[in-house]
Amino acid sequence: MYSRSITYFFQKTQIYLSLDRQKGGNMNTNEQNIQLQQRIKDLEKEVSELKDRLFYAEITTKDLTEQKQYFETIAHFAHDWEFWLTPDKKFNYNSPSCLDLTGFTAEEISTPSFNWTQLIFPPDLDKFEKHINDAIEFLSLDQELEFRILTRTKQIIWCEIKSRPVYDSRGKYLGLRASVRNITRLKNALGHIKQLSESKTLETKAKTRYKDELEMKERELVTSLLLFSQKNALINYLKKQLQGIKTSTSPAIQQKIENMLSKIIGSTVLTTDWNTFKVHFEKMHPGFFERLVARYPLLTAKERNLCAYLRLNLSSKEIAGLLNITPESAEIARVRLRKKLKLSREIRLTSFIAQV
Repeated sequence: MYSRSITYFFQKTQIYLSLDRQKGGNMNTNEQNIQLQQRIKDLEKEVSELKDRLFYAEITTKDLTEQKQYFETIAHFAHDWEFWLTPDKKFNYNSPSCLDLTGFTAEEISTPSFNWTQLIFPPDLDKFEKHINDAIEFLSLDQELEFRILTRTKQIIWCEIKSRPVYDSRGKYLGLRASVRNITRLKNALGHIKQLSESKTLETKAKTRYKDELEMKERELVTSLLLFSQKNALINYLKKQLQGIKTSTSPAIQQKIENMLSKIIGSTVLTTDWNTFKVHFEKMHPGFFERLVARYPLLTAKERNLCAYLRLNLSSKEIAGLLNITPESAEIARVRLRKKLKLSREIRLTSFIAQV
C-alpha cells in the first residue's frame, strides 16, 4: 500500500514540475531555480517521511504476521476441540482437532448449512443447548458440562465442555469461547472403579454373612457341647450322692442303688461324640488339626482335643465336663499343654491356639 503511495507521489511530482516549466516562461531564470530547489526540498522531505512510514508499517505488519502465526499454531494444534461462537451462535473459529473428536473437519462444521447440534447424542441435547444458551446470554459463567457426542461413524464419545465469554481490547462482547475434551477413558475408568467398588462391597457383605453364619454355627456347637458338659457334671454329681447313700442303707436298697449307678455310668458321655464334633469343628475352622499336627507332631489325641476346645474359648470347668474329668484335672492338662507348646508366661494359651 505504501509503495503504491510513493509511486503515485512521484508521478504527481513530475506533473507539477512540468507545469512549473510551462509557467516559467514569464519568470526569470533565478526565480525559477529558487522555486524549483524549494519544491525539490519539499518533495524530498515528503519522500523521506513516506519511507519512514513505510519502514514502520513493514515492521508492524511483520510483527502482526508472526503473532497471527503464533496464535494460529497454538489453536490449530490444541489437543482439545477449541471453538468460538459469535453472539448469534455462528462459528467464528474451529480448531482442526474437531476432526479427531467428531469425524468432521473444521470447514464442514463451520459451514452455515451444517447443523452442528446433530453431533450431540439425543438424550443430552437439551442440557447441552441449555448450557450454550446460558453461556451466550450470561446466565452462567465459566461452567462445565459432561455430555455425549455422536461421531460421523455413529460412535458415542463422552466429552466435557468448558466455556466462557470473550471480549476484545475495548470490552466489546465477541461471543463464547469453549473447549471440548474427550473423557471417554476417564468415564470408563470411573465405571470400572465403580464396578470394582460394588464387587468389593458385595464381597465384603458375603464375607460378613459367611462370618456371621460361622459364628452362629460355632455358638450352636458350643451350646451343644455345654449341654454335654452339664449333663456329665450332673451325672457325676448324682454318682457321688448315690455312692454316699449306698453305704448307709439296707442291702436291698444298696442293690437298687447299684443298678441305678450302672445305668448312669452307661449314659456318661465320653468320646463317643468326638467324631461328630470334629466334623462340625472342621467346617468352622478348616485345616486346624492339619496345621496343629504339622507344627506340633508330638501332641497326643487328647491334647489335640483339648486344643480344639480351647479354640472355642471353653473354660476349664466346661472342658472338664466334656472330658468327664474334674476341673482340677482340666487345669493340669492345660499346664502340660503349655509346656509341650513351649509357651512363655506372657502368652495366653487361648490366644496362641486361636492363631494356629
